[in-house]
Amino acid sequence: MKSLEKIEEIYKNELQEKFSALSAAKKNVLRIQLITFGLIAVPVLTLLIFTSSIKNFNHNIYFFGILFSFIILGFIGVFYSIKIEGKYRDGFKQRIFRKVFNAINSQWIYQPDKGIPESEYNKSGLFSHKYDWYEASGFVEGYLNGAAFECSEIKSKYKTVSFDNDKKQETWHTIFKGMFFHSITPKHTNIAFSLKTKTANYNAGNTKENTKDEVDDFSVKNIDCPGLDSVFSVYSATQKKVQSFLTPTLIDELNSFYRKYKVPVSFSFDNSDFFFAVSFKKNIFQPRIFKSLINFYDLQFLYDVFDIYELFIKESHSQKN
Repeated sequence: MKSLEKIEEIYKNELQEKFSALSAAKKNVLRIQLITFGLIAVPVLTLLIFTSSIKNFNHNIYFFGILFSFIILGFIGVFYSIKIEGKYRDGFKQRIFRKVFNAINSQWIYQPDKGIPESEYNKSGLFSHKYDWYEASGFVEGYLNGAAFECSEIKSKYKTVSFDNDKKQETWHTIFKGMFFHSITPKHTNIAFSLKTKTANYNAGNTKENTKDEVDDFSVKNIDCPGLDSVFSVYSATQKKVQSFLTPTLIDELNSFYRKYKVPVSFSFDNSDFFFAVSFKKNIFQPRIFKSLINFYDLQFLYDVFDIYELFIKESHSQKN
C-alpha cells in the first residue's frame, strides 16, 4: 500500500480534476430532475386548484388536454432522468473509485458491478439476523502481505411484519451497511476467535462450532484483553492464543480506529479464514446528487480500514501453530 501522504497528493493533483469534470454531469442530472419535477408538479397543482371551479368540462377540454400533456412529458422526463442518473453513477465509480483503489495499491483489481457473494457473507457468522434483502457492489481483490483478499460494499436488511387494525405493515431494518472483507491467510494458525464493538448488531461468530484445538475448554466466552477498550468484546474458547494474537500494536490500532471514526467493527478469524466488517455512516461508494462528492476524509477512512486489515493479516503470519 502507498503512504497516506502519497494518496493525498494523488487526491489533490488527479482526483480533484476528475471531480470538476463530474460536477458538470451532476449539474445536468439536477437540472433534468428539476425540470421533470416541474412538468409533473405544476399541472397537478393546477388541477387541484382550478378543477373545483370549472363548471363546464366540455368547454375546458383543451385546458385539461394541455395539463395532461405536461404530465405525460413529466413521466417521460422521469424515465430519462433515471437513465441519465445511472450513467452519472457509473461514471463516478469508473472515474473516481477505480482511481482511488489504484492510488492505494496499483495491483488491485476493482469491479464496480461485482460484489462479495452471499455465501461468504453467511460463512463469516458475524451477523445476528437472517437477511431478506442483500446487495453487494464495488468489488476489490488483490494481495496484502502475501494473502489474497476480496472486499466489497454490502447492504443487508431483514423485514418484520406487523398488523394494525388488520392492515399489514412491513418494516425494514438494516443489519449491515459497510465494507466486508474476506481473505484466506497462507499460514494455518490453529486459532479461532471473533472480535466486535458492542454497538455492532453482529453475532459472536461461529467460534464455538469451529474451535477444536482445546477440547477441555470448548465453550465460547468473553475474553479479557488488557489494553483493549471496553467498547470491544472478544469471544473464543482459546484465551491464551487470542491474547497472544492481539498484540499491543494491534490493540492500539483498534482503539485508535474506533476513537477516530466511532463506527462498528467486527472480525471473525478461524484458522486461515479471516472476515472483517466495518460499518459506514454514509454511502461512500455512491455518488451524492445533492451533496459534495467524496472528500479526503472519506479517502483517509478507506485507507485506515485497509491499513488495520493489513495489520491483522500481518499478525496472523507471526502466529505459531
